[in-house]
Amino acid sequence: MNEMKNKYLLAVTLLFTSLSFMAKAQHHDEVPCITDEILAEKIKADPAIALKQQSTDAAILDYSKAAAKRDGGCDVRIIPCVVHIIHNNGTENISDNIVHQYIQQVNDVYGFKNVDINDVDTQWHDVVTNMQVELRLAQIDPDGNSTNGIERVQSTQTAGAFDNVKSLSRWDPERYLNIWIVRTINYPGAGGTVLGYAYFPYMEESDMSNSGIVIRSDVLNRATLPHELGHYLNLYHPFQGSCGSDCETTGDRVCDTPPVFRSTSGCPMNNNTCSNDNPNTRDMIENIMDYSSCRTILTKGQKVRVDYTLENDRAKLVSIDNLFKTGVIDSTYSFGKPIADFTANNI
Repeated sequence: MNEMKNKYLLAVTLLFTSLSFMAKAQHHDEVPCITDEILAEKIKADPAIALKQQSTDAAILDYSKAAAKRDGGCDVRIIPCVVHIIHNNGTENISDNIVHQYIQQVNDVYGFKNVDINDVDTQWHDVVTNMQVELRLAQIDPDGNSTNGIERVQSTQTAGAFDNVKSLSRWDPERYLNIWIVRTINYPGAGGTVLGYAYFPYMEESDMSNSGIVIRSDVLNRATLPHELGHYLNLYHPFQGSCGSDCETTGDRVCDTPPVFRSTSGCPMNNNTCSNDNPNTRDMIENIMDYSSCRTILTKGQKVRVDYTLENDRAKLVSIDNLFKTGVIDSTYSFGKPIADFTANNI
């Protein structure tokens, strides 16, 4: 028993040290995402979150090994969402049209419609994939009323926003993905301009009030929302833990994304910050979960993590019953080809 406890405490210490290192390493003029910093702070306050993280990653690893034996096919998973625009009558009060562009940007990335395969580096052709995930703005609100899935709330909290804005407007996080649009984001110690952040599912087990994505209003031309959706669906940064030696248990826990030592800025196509991968390939700076300016792709390994999350932590969210209740589908919607399900009884 003591040996198991010591191993757990060691694992928590190493994990927290790794997260703290990453949080400090990412402090510069622009901090696209502070999800790592928030996770490190939450683990510091409650070490049990580290155990939840380890348990989730272990379950996903088991799931991925079983998934390798399946054909990997599935229907598009629809995620009902609501966009809360927290504004003070400034430019952050973006139009409905821009909101629709945000949603379309996500759907293009996760449906692999944002780039032609011929424009993707040939070394990634075997691993890039359609994630089969689609966001749809809710058409029915929590009270059963018609909605366009866009809420507007006037508040000075739009400047220097953080989790405090979520209480201004929040729908049931088990039924809707909440997205809060704000002017600026303030996180103590971030050391730069923060573009967005999201909570991992295992950070929400005891309290879902913070579930969702907070994002600045001026990042439509970036891959920020697709990136934060990745965290919401259990995807890590490829530089999570630097050059890990075991792709299944270190780094982003995905084996078809090469290890990356640090976050990427710009678009340096010849970057190879880790040489311990086999075969040794350059950094996949095109991955949505990095910070580069040329992010376009997600991989089959990342899809497995998303598949697990949508079948477990976010299962109610994408359930057929919830899709009807939130109005994102109707009785005419088809979930793909019918599958024969009968047996012959020979008498």
